[in-house]
Amino acid sequence: MLLAEKLDQRDDLAEVLREWLQELAEDASAGNVYVDKTADGWMLLDVEDEPLMSSIIRLQTRINPVVSGRPPYPARIIKLGEARIRIEYPSPEGRTIHKSLLTGSFAASLGYWGEDPKSFLEAAGILEGAITSISADSPSLIQLKLTREYILRGLDRLLILNAAPQEVRAALASQQVRDLIAEE
Repeated sequence: MLLAEKLDQRDDLAEVLREWLQELAEDASAGNVYVDKTADGWMLLDVEDEPLMSSIIRLQTRINPVVSGRPPYPARIIKLGEARIRIEYPSPEGRTIHKSLLTGSFAASLGYWGEDPKSFLEAAGILEGAITSISADSPSLIQLKLTREYILRGLDRLLILNAAPQEVRAALASQQVRDLIAEE
């Protein structure tokens, strides 16, 4: 099973994610999880019950990272510029597909028609290093729904990139971060 997660961002990310996935697999009696990476650095899982593990991962994430070869594609934003957004995502064979999209068109697909699409995208959590969901070289319906949700809440967001869920929980539990979080 291939995930749209690059393991070249940190040396220990593969092991930290494997531990988290192994916990999930044990809770669901899905067997053992082994992590490897493709030549391009994408995360490759070897699991005993792939359909079950795929469902578990989908339930744990907002944008499904399991690579299916069909849209919507989970993609990583490599560069967010004034004119263009560069993204990458894995093919089902683990090769990296690079795309360059117009920043204004991407923002317009999310409902923004103003003068500064880059600032809009950044405010909506679409940043370099973040994951997005695309279909037909535009934001997918999933991405549209998530962006709408962010904007309607009107709150600032804290994006933690290149971290496993247990690391995010630990960071959010720290008093320094808790002091910054508003209660809903």
